[in-house]
Amino acid sequence: MADRDVAYNERVLECFSAPRHAGPLTPGGPVYSGRAQESAAGARVVLLCHSDGDHISEMRFSAWGCPHFIAAAEWLCRELESQPLAQLNEFDIRSVQRLLAVPVEKTGRILTLEDALEALKASLSQPKTQ
Repeated sequence: MADRDVAYNERVLECFSAPRHAGPLTPGGPVYSGRAQESAAGARVVLLCHSDGDHISEMRFSAWGCPHFIAAAEWLCRELESQPLAQLNEFDIRSVQRLLAVPVEKTGRILTLEDALEALKASLSQPKTQ
């Protein structure tokens, strides 16, 4: 099924058409990042954040892929920005798939986003200098 044949729910349309978290971080402070890609579908994502040590103070993304994938990256950033770092371990990536009604055939893209989140968590556990 081609993407043009897929019906997108209201949340996907809103997150895809007006992503508030797409693009670079505000300059200053250490930058933490997580990257992943799915070679079969060409989906790529980079998650970036600033942290004050206890919370995610700012979170941004760059993503290449279908509207579901970009909307999922936006939703993830919205949900995690300003949250305690511990929330990264509790975040259920499958909830994004359900909330955005991502078709089962696009599960690999959601797993790619999960891989980027795991890489971001690893980055946050490494000491950074400004």
